[in-house]
Amino acid sequence: MNGVSYFHNVISPVVVKNISIEEWFEMIKKSDFSDLIASARIGGMKYDFVKKNMLPAITYNFQYNSYKNDKNIACSTGFLYIDIDKPEFDPQTLDMDKICAIYKSLGGQGYGLVVRVEELSLENFKKTYLGISEELGITQYVDKGAIKASQYNILSFDPEIKVNMNSKIFPIIDDNFDPPSSEKKRKKHIYNDGGSKETVSGDSPCEFKPLRFTNAQDHVSGDEKFITDFEGYDEVKCWVPPRRKKTGRNLLLLSYTNNLVWLNPHVSQCRVMDVLSAVNMQAFVDPVDADHMKRVVDTIFGYKANGTLVPFVSEKKRKIIFAENSKMSREEKNGLVIKTIADMRRQTSIEKLRQIIFGWNHEKHGKITQRKISANNEISHKTVQKYWSELEDILAPVSDSQTLKQVA
Repeated sequence: MNGVSYFHNVISPVVVKNISIEEWFEMIKKSDFSDLIASARIGGMKYDFVKKNMLPAITYNFQYNSYKNDKNIACSTGFLYIDIDKPEFDPQTLDMDKICAIYKSLGGQGYGLVVRVEELSLENFKKTYLGISEELGITQYVDKGAIKASQYNILSFDPEIKVNMNSKIFPIIDDNFDPPSSEKKRKKHIYNDGGSKETVSGDSPCEFKPLRFTNAQDHVSGDEKFITDFEGYDEVKCWVPPRRKKTGRNLLLLSYTNNLVWLNPHVSQCRVMDVLSAVNMQAFVDPVDADHMKRVVDTIFGYKANGTLVPFVSEKKRKIIFAENSKMSREEKNGLVIKTIADMRRQTSIEKLRQIIFGWNHEKHGKITQRKISANNEISHKTVQKYWSELEDILAPVSDSQTLKQVA
């Protein structure tokens, strides 16, 4: 996500600066303008004057170069704003996994709703706006007069604003797509940027180019449901730490972006910024600003342009890979992983014992016993006991060989 263009007010179309969407949400929650907005809502000040002259604004849908004009659009922000102007609307009816943010509108009677969207343009804006509204089930509540690509959004105030920076990324809808009707719907599976499968409704395919975040599926071929290799498969993946980090932000963002661009040669810089912004919020205690992310993206696309972009291969190899079309449940996969790990440990332990037995020094240690094996080698007594019976086929020949030596 590329940040949003910030204006002193809606009277002046001059872009003051670009700010991150997180900064704007924080201003809605609590800022120096909060008391002013609260006063205007209850009639303490003239509402229209405050609205037009005294409050900053942004453009959610597009970022602009210097001046707000369609010819000056720099790129999509990665967001789309939907204005709900019906007081009877109940936000509890929304699927919050699909909503980036929802908050009370400036007047305090309606709601401002923000969703994440990929590669929005002037050409696909209205179709995408209507299609997303239909999927969210809010068509009857939407302010039809606010369906404008270049719409200003004036700062509101809502300390209870709900924000989900990891919400679904909606695909754009092109001009050949009619928003789904309530009478005729079919389901179509797509993959979001998290790699998980989602279901959307529609009677015609959406224009959607899923991103790859790993090359693991390159190892799978044919009708295999899964593949295993105890030596492991090399993997190029976009890695996010399981817990938020306080350090190493630049290195992590560079490596993530590097692999994302390598895995998706045709991805745009705007799309990469969109994904990286979500990673930035998820991965760090103190996320970097939008300018820092832009420098990271520019660096990686520079490598791509001069032909020096190479992937970072994960140090940890994949031992088991499931095919995307395996149709196995989570429980089945977990069971198979547990069994595979157990088999790997079993075979590793048995092979280690075989090597110990075949290399046994009878002159030094005497007869082979379980205790002597664990005492003279880096292997636990419990492990030797566990697999001892499975090695009886080689224990006898080794013992007979030693007996013959002694008789001779």
